[in-house]
Amino acid sequence: MLVSTLYSSTLWVLVGAITAVLAPVALILVRERDLPASRRVADPRRRVPRPLPFWPLFVGYTLQGLGYSVFATFIVALIKTRPGIEDLGDWVWIVTGLAILPSCLFWSRIAERIGFSLALVTAYLAQIVGVLLPVVSGAPAAALLGAVLFGGTFIAITLLTMPLGRNGLGGRGFAVLTAGFGLGQMVGPYVAGKLVAGAADYTLPLAASAGVLAAGLLAVLWAIRGRAS
Repeated sequence: MLVSTLYSSTLWVLVGAITAVLAPVALILVRERDLPASRRVADPRRRVPRPLPFWPLFVGYTLQGLGYSVFATFIVALIKTRPGIEDLGDWVWIVTGLAILPSCLFWSRIAERIGFSLALVTAYLAQIVGVLLPVVSGAPAAALLGAVLFGGTFIAITLLTMPLGRNGLGGRGFAVLTAGFGLGQMVGPYVAGKLVAGAADYTLPLAASAGVLAAGLLAVLWAIRGRAS
């Protein structure tokens, strides 16, 4: 409702003001506290992460940052250019956000059952399908399902990647992986914006981002193969 009555810059200022008001609440609640020792017996069937070779994992995670950021940047704009489903544009991002909420818990449970590496591969595949759906189809269901698959995987991929590579490079793996991901986040929207500014529409950058994610998946598979050999 506010989108139709206020400028986008005004909405950003409004969101910032609300955040500033709520920030003290978060600061009060987030503090150090003593937690009781867990008395739960460890489940012997629970899988634990086995480290992967670092550099192929780094390449995959960097490409993840690049590919996911393009979809996150342009998916709303793409849907708003589709005749008949323009009104779904804002809802697609809301659905993405709702899908994020249970994603880490869901994928952590999956990883404990089938292994972190296989769960990571599955999450990449689901995300690639989610990115491609609104590219290949203009149906409302494709846009919404794509939002669910994307929202349900992009934070979870971080959850699954870090335990597999954080101890790499003498314990610096966490920092280096994060740096690569951040680099991908910066490069992706910049390159995609150049494509959109040219002759391309929004479908080309999103299709290209799916290709980048597929390349990231291949790098992860290479890392898994390197560990097994």
